[in-house]
Order: sequence, then structure tokens, then C-alpha cells
Amino acid sequence: MITNPNYKPFKLSDSFINNYKRKRAPFGFNGLGELVYMRTYSRLKTDGKNEMWWETVQRVVEGTFNMQKRHIEAHSLGWNPWKAQHSAQEMYDRIFSMKFLPPGRGLWAMGTPLTEERGLFAALNNCAFVSTENIKEDLSKPFTFLMDASMLGVGVGFDTLGAGNMIIKGPNESRKTELCEIPDTRQGWVESLKLQLESHFLGTAPVEFDYSQIREEGVAIAGFGGVSSGPEPLKELHDKIDEILGKSAGEPISITVIVDIMNLIGKCVVSGNVRRSAEIVFGDATSQEYLDLKNYEVNPHRAEYGWTSNNSIFAELGMDYTDACERVKLNGEPGFAWLENMQNYSRMNNGPDHKDHRASGGNPCFTGDTKIAVADGRGSVSIKELAESGDDVAVYSMDKEGLIEIKMGRNPRLTRKDSELVEIKLEDGSKLRCTPDHKFILNTGEIVEAKDLKKGSSLPSFKKYAEKISQKNPNHYLRMYKNTRDSGKDTEFEHRMIAKYYYKENYDRMYDVAKSNGWLKGGLVVHHKDYNSQNNSPENLEWMTFKEHTAYHARHDRSGENNGMFSKTHSEETKTKIGDKSIERWATESFRKKQSAGITEVGREKMSKSSQETRRKELQKYYIEQDENTDLDTVWIDEKLHAVKPCIVCSKSLVLEWRSRHQVFCSISCSNSHTKGSRAEGLRNAFKDRQQKTLHNQIMMFKDLVQELGRQPWKKEWELKCKENDVACRLNKHSNNPFALSNFKDLVSRATTYNHRVSSVRHLDNKEDVYNLTVDDNHNVGIILEEVKNGGLKGIFALQCLEQTLESYELCCLVETFPTNHDSLDDYLKTLKYAYMYAKTVTLGKTHWPETNRVMLRNRRIGCSMSGIAQFISIHGLHELRTWMTDGYDIIQDLDTMYSDWLAVPKSIKTTSIKPSGTVSLLAGATPGMHYPESRYYIRRMRLSITSPLIPALQKAGYSLEPAFGSEASTLVVGIPVDVGEGIRTASELSLWEQLSLAAFIQKYWADNQVSCTVTFDPETEGDQIAPALDYFQYQLKGISFLPRLDYGAYPQMPYEAVDKETYEELLSKVNRLSFGRIKGDDVEAERFCDNDVCEI
Repeated sequence: MITNPNYKPFKLSDSFINNYKRKRAPFGFNGLGELVYMRTYSRLKTDGKNEMWWETVQRVVEGTFNMQKRHIEAHSLGWNPWKAQHSAQEMYDRIFSMKFLPPGRGLWAMGTPLTEERGLFAALNNCAFVSTENIKEDLSKPFTFLMDASMLGVGVGFDTLGAGNMIIKGPNESRKTELCEIPDTRQGWVESLKLQLESHFLGTAPVEFDYSQIREEGVAIAGFGGVSSGPEPLKELHDKIDEILGKSAGEPISITVIVDIMNLIGKCVVSGNVRRSAEIVFGDATSQEYLDLKNYEVNPHRAEYGWTSNNSIFAELGMDYTDACERVKLNGEPGFAWLENMQNYSRMNNGPDHKDHRASGGNPCFTGDTKIAVADGRGSVSIKELAESGDDVAVYSMDKEGLIEIKMGRNPRLTRKDSELVEIKLEDGSKLRCTPDHKFILNTGEIVEAKDLKKGSSLPSFKKYAEKISQKNPNHYLRMYKNTRDSGKDTEFEHRMIAKYYYKENYDRMYDVAKSNGWLKGGLVVHHKDYNSQNNSPENLEWMTFKEHTAYHARHDRSGENNGMFSKTHSEETKTKIGDKSIERWATESFRKKQSAGITEVGREKMSKSSQETRRKELQKYYIEQDENTDLDTVWIDEKLHAVKPCIVCSKSLVLEWRSRHQVFCSISCSNSHTKGSRAEGLRNAFKDRQQKTLHNQIMMFKDLVQELGRQPWKKEWELKCKENDVACRLNKHSNNPFALSNFKDLVSRATTYNHRVSSVRHLDNKEDVYNLTVDDNHNVGIILEEVKNGGLKGIFALQCLEQTLESYELCCLVETFPTNHDSLDDYLKTLKYAYMYAKTVTLGKTHWPETNRVMLRNRRIGCSMSGIAQFISIHGLHELRTWMTDGYDIIQDLDTMYSDWLAVPKSIKTTSIKPSGTVSLLAGATPGMHYPESRYYIRRMRLSITSPLIPALQKAGYSLEPAFGSEASTLVVGIPVDVGEGIRTASELSLWEQLSLAAFIQKYWADNQVSCTVTFDPETEGDQIAPALDYFQYQLKGISFLPRLDYGAYPQMPYEAVDKETYEELLSKVNRLSFGRIKGDDVEAERFCDNDVCEI
């Protein structure tokens, strides 16, 4: 990784670290946690010795703060070394004390040469997702991404949406075979897979591989840990893929072929000793081919690698679960994922917020000729044209209150080839074509798929009309009707909206609340540089005061005395004619356009740069004057004045941009605690909602009559219609309520421009390519259906593209907290700050995949998780857990607002989850995630190489070691007695219904991502209850998986063996406290499989 040669790495102070060198780490479960740490996470240092816990924590914390420091300094955001040292020391103590832990990926890789020198920050993440839907364009990319990420230790999910989208051509045997020497690197293995797949997919020359550069079996793998397997796993992968694709040549790629290749890659990664492989695949619940993937009677060839993935289905709310649950009773699969819940909700106790608007099995989108309302002066542009340019673009969007604002539309793109379509026809005859599953927002707030829209469904409208400011001014300006719920309110000229968006700093600085000119407030006007009142491109707009604007026109207008031909040598009559003619010409649009065309691009750029420099100097002058005359403490950051003041609630120091200097709260929670009269405010809001609904119903009655009568109804006809439908029809000209109608004329006016209503929806026989884009924050965009005179536009608003809960190529970092390792809620809330900080910092690391960076820069998704939930409930109860979860969630949202602002990055789209956990929770002595233990007392057995340097310490402490059954010559097995705690229930004591209830509880009060929960059940007594249980809980969960409790009988050296209290105490009495001391030996042993019960996607 290339860094600044003058960069000074962050280091924790030596005096602080010295306090922990002899401090004993609080590993859990009678030495099991320490053994897991030494085996799995204690890295080999350059002196040949393994890390101690204090050194691992130091490496992780310093690596975290170096990521922060590089980001802050690269963007000149102002690094504070004192504050960083203080925060780093607090994070260190909380990790050392096992109050929270980074994921296993972080313990293993953070702060190592893998990140510090090679920049492989992807290795810090837990999970990823890749879609195969665009396989015709992506070709091998989904498969190589999965292999690359898996070799970095990241668990990867994928779908089967690409099935049928590409013909497998097979290698062109008439061409000369290409010889490929495979380098002994991760990149070399991945590149070989790409060459092989694209030979089959594109019909290019056959490929032959040379494996001679790959190191022999048993050689240590530097950086990644473990030892080499030699070339055999890769050879087997190539051979199997050739066999599978060879049989499918000339046919569309199938679900089975997609999953076969992905599973074979997983097997190769595991066999290759290159970290773990954890895969999860999502498929169609109605596809028999997909459901039979783990039916090895139907697919016997898959028995040798089908185990590498957990298989789940996209479940639809309201579906019949009976058939799928019959399969669940046999082996626990498939799992269930409710995409509609993922799309619409964060925590399930809040209303829908549609943050994960991309979460979907499909890609609901528009045809290429769909016009998007852009906010850059062009009016509307087809989405196909936007996709071809590939640039982000400012668009018009609608907020939660129904007000139109400008937001950035990201990544316009082709999302599906040859898609099925529906045509939506509106009352005015305009039409829109989109995919059947595209979602629309109704004026009632309800979200409905296109195929489910009904006649009369009311869609929020987009309206922009050309209007004159006055009779004296002949120019037409474009006025935006910003209130989609009441077109009579909140209008604004487009040039002012665009200028505020692009030049917000100038507007905030220059706006003077004390000044106005008629209806224009703030003393500001927007100047059109080319004198074209409808050219609202940002480059053509400039904020000016009234005085500046008048003076400018006096200097530059070529009319009257400013006309170059106006001379004292002419007669008064000639002078008048010249002036009148000049005014007449400038009043015509054609003349203004001709004059505008005469300004060169160089001239425009020069004018723009000169104006920007002038504004910068004016801004500096303004800041200096303010700094000299203010009583506030100030600080200069990047040539901008900032105010420093305390929060009026908690006294925390605030550093505020000068325009925000009146802010008095540091967070939403402080603001809320200071707010009075919340009940009265709630009543006012409820009344407002009722009045708004009444107005909507009144307008709908009017529009219904227009459809029924074919003309504008009379007032008495409308009143009768209202009474028949129990809708208030009173008109009140004296009311100040914005939702009250003053008279019948007011009703006619509002109804005419209120909304667009659906006339019909029909499925189309033809198929077309479809496109979409992603809009910041609001996740909806204006769609233009009609162009009206003088540049006006009319249309509607619709949600945009919906994809996976993790977008394709997205990564996520999950960090683990342990509530039971805290004495109080206040202490836990402090831990959440540093757990959040670690996860957010990981999102700053760029990956070597451009597609991933594009998503990560936008979403910044993280997952702060809890483990030891079963232990917490047994000690404190469910009510206390709810308090810790709700307070914890609120503090994370406040932290995300504050730290995102500090880092100058977007807020995280989601922040909390419950991960399944694995070996990390063992370090802290916690039960994994929300799961209950199989037994309070058990023996946990672990396998170690016979040459492991850990063995002497285990023997000295009195632990029994025995040769591993079947691998006696190379492996030993050690058993650790474990007690998970007093009063805790076991999994067998919890019914299927109670486990589902707990998952729903956590999804409601904590997790805005998913809750990872594998429900164990008795196939005999509970198997038939799964379908009705899913029918009940489908509206409360986002995903769930199952595992039947089966009696496999006792077999030698089981990983978990339940024992009674007497046996546990007897085993414990024979061992002493473990002390590994300074071990000199091997690097950590790689985890070769997913180390938990279900992969977190």
C-alpha cells in the first residue's frame, strides 16, 4: 500500500502499554478461551515468538487508529493526536477486558502487513454478497469475487438469478490452446479461474495450466497463516469445472451449474488451507431444481461438495410454507429470507423506512426510455442515457413529508436484460413501463408493487411550470411545486433550488433574514450568466445581493444607454429608436440564445473561476470580521471559521461550522431530553395527520366524479358524494389550516394539480432491458411523463432499484459486544462507542474491487452485535435486556451522526445485528449470539497438530491429550471442561416457538440488520409446527434457519459432549490454570470452515 513518506504512524504510549504487560487477560471457560486465542489469533512475530494477548490488542488498536489517521490526514480534516491517544487507550482497555471484541477477521488481520503494507482491508470484514443476475455482462466476475473474498477469509453469499441469462459456448477447439503458468499467489489462483470460465463462457481458445510454480504441500503460507496444500485442490477445481461446463456446452447456464461452481470454489479454498470458506446461496422458493440441490438422490454428484453452502429461499409474505417445511424437517434446509421486511424496515418496531431499498431477489426497474427529473438544468434525461454516461447526477426526490428536494442519484445502470414488463396508464392518458415488481409510493404512504396497483391508486405528482415573474418582465422562469400533497403550498423557482443545492455555502453566508424584495426573502437573487432565464445549469447560476445584481446589469446589459451604438452624436429621436430596438431584441428568446451562444466555453470557465475566487475572498473577509466581533470561542479549519461551544444538556464540546453556530445540542438524545410538551406535540401531529387525510379524501371524491361524469362536477354533486362516503365536506374560508379548503374554487384548483391516479395496469408481451439508479436518503425519484409548454414538466415519484440486503459486491464488518461482562448499563453504553468506532473505521479501508468500493462508499454498513444473550436473560431478565437494547441502539445512532460528520462520510445505512459468533465468543466466555447452550456442563474438544507448541503448556496444566481417531500419527485431541453459568436454560428446554419469539424480540428492539438465529427443533414433536410458526412470525423477522435435533449416538471425540455436574467437577479438579507464557513456534492455525452454525449475510 502506497502511503505518504512523511506519515508518522499512530502508536499507543509505552507507559500505557506497560500497565498491561503483566496483567492477566480474562479469558473465559476455564482456559478454553485462552487456548482458542493461542491456536487461532496469536500471530507469529518477527522474532519467532507468538503474540501475547496485550500485544494482539495493541496491534489491533494501533491498526484501527492508523486507518482513521490516514483518512483524516488524506482529506485534511484535522487530526487531534491527544484525543486519538485518549480514545485509543479506552478502546484498548475495553478489548483487553473482553467487553467487546473485533471479529475474528479483525483479531487476525488488523494492523498486520496484510493491511498496513498490502492494503488488503477486505480481509477485515465478515461477510459479502455477490449477485449472478448480470452474468451475461459480468461473465466470470461473480465466481472470481467469491474465490478472492473466500481466500481472504470473508464469508460470501450469492444468488441464482443469472440462471438462463447466458449460453455456455464451450472452448473453441479449433484455436490453439493457451498455456497459463499459475503464480503461487492468491491473485494467481483467482486469475486461473477467470481464464478457465471465460474460455467456456465466450468460446475462446482452450486453456492449459502449468502448476509448477505453486509451492509444495506443507510449506508455511506467509501473511495468511497455515501451510500450503500444494497444487492438488486447484487442479481438482479446474478438472471439475471443465467436466461440469463441458456437459452444458450450448445450453443456458442453469441454477445447478451456478451453485456447483460456487460450491467447488468453496471446497478448493478449504482444501487449499487458505482460511475458511463460508457460503450461503439464495434461490427461488418455487424452483424444484433449486430445492433439489441437496437432494443427493436427484443430484448424486453434489454429495462431495454440496455441504459447502447453506441454502435459503426468498420467501414471500403470505406464501404457503408447507412444502418447504417438509424439507426442513429432514435436514434443516432451506432457510428463509423475507426480502420485503429487509427492504422496508430497520428495527421491526419502527414503521417502514425503506433504507435497504436495494434489498430484493430481483431488480425492479424502468425501461430505457423512462425520463428522470434531473436537477442540473437539463430538465429530464432518459435513464438509458444516464446509464451510458455512468455519472452520478442530481435528481428531484420526495422526502417523508411529501416535499420535493434535490438529492444525488448514484450509479445509473443497466440492471436486467430482457425483463418482463407492465404498462401503467394514468387518468390523463400518460403511460409508464416498468418491471412488475417495481414499487410505488401512494399518497396514503402505502408502498405497492406495479402489478398490484389498482384503478384509482393515487400517486404523488411532480410538477414544474414556466411562469412570468411579472407583466413587465417578459422572461419565463421554471417554478417547482414542491408540496406533492398540496400543490397550493411551498412553490419555489427551480433556479433558486438548484443554486441552493450547488452553492449552499454561498447562500448560507449571504442570506440576510432582515432583507427582502417583495416575495423574495433574504436579500438574494440568482443571476443567469447567459441571460437565458430557463438555463438552470449550475455553471450558469450565481448568487447575488439585490444591489450586486442591479449594479451588474447596469454594467453589462446591452440595452438603452448600455448599448454600444448609443452615442451623443445621434439625435434624440435616433437614441430613442436604438434603445427601444435593443430592449425589443433582448425580450425575444431567439436573440438571447444567439447572444448566449456567442460566449465561448473558455469565456464561461474564466467567468466562473473569477466569480469563485471573488466569492472565496469575500467569504474569508466575512469570516475574519465575524471572528473579530464574536464572543464565541472559535477555531479555523480548512480556511473556514468554526465555533466552539458546550452542549447545553451534557456540556460536551461542540465544533460547529459558522453557519451552524446557533446549535445548542450535541445529539438527538440531548435534544429530546430538553424538549418539553412532547405529549402536546404528539396531539398536534395526530390532528395534522387527520386533517391531511381528510383533504386527500375530499380531493379523491372530486376526482372520482370527474371520471364518472366526464366533466367538472358541481358543488352540490361533490357534497353528496362526500356524504355518501362519510367524508367531511365543510368549506371554511376563515381557517388558517393549510389542509382546510377555503371554498369550492380552492377545491377545483387543488384537485386539478393534486396527483396522478392510475387508470389501468396491464402485462406486456414484449421484453426489454431495464435500468435504475440509487437516490441518496429518500430512495425515490421523479419520473417525467409529459412535457408542457415553455419547458414545463409533469410526472410522478417512484421508488428506485431494489436488490439484495447486502448489495452485490458489498462487504460488512460485524463487531461483538458482551453485555454480561459489564457492571452497569452506563458502562455498556460506553463500550458501544468503541465497538461502533472500530466497525465504522473498517469501512474507511478501500478494497481492490472497484464494485465493492462504489457500494461501501455509499452504504458504510456495519453490524454491532451482542453475544451472551442467553446468559444475560438468566441473570437480569428479558425486561432489562429490552432496556439495554433500546438505549444501546439510540446511542449508536447518535454516534453514527457525530462520527460520520467528523470523518466526512455518509451515515451507515444499518448499524446493528446479531451475528452467530463462533470462536470469538469463546474468548470472552460468552454463549454465541442469541443461542442457548446444548448443556450447562460439557466437554469442548479441540484438535491440535502433534507438533503444536501449545501442547507442553496443556500437559503441564494437567489436561488430557489423546491421539485423534483416524489421524493418530499427526493430530492430538484435548478436552476442556466448560460451565456456561448458573441458572441458564439449555436449547433442549426451549420450544421452537420460544426461540422464534426471542428472535422477533431482538429484531424489534435491537437489530436493524438481521438477527442470525438457527432454531433447533425436535422433528417428531415439533416438525409439523414449523409451517404455522413461520406463518405467524413472517411479519416479525427478516430471516431464519432451522436445525433438527437428531440423536446421532455417541462417537469418539465428539466436539461437544454434554456431562453432568459431578463429571465436570471431577475433570476440573484434575487441571490447573493454563499458562502459555512466551511460545516460540508456528503461526496461527487457519480456520478452514465456517466456525459458526450459519453464515451471517
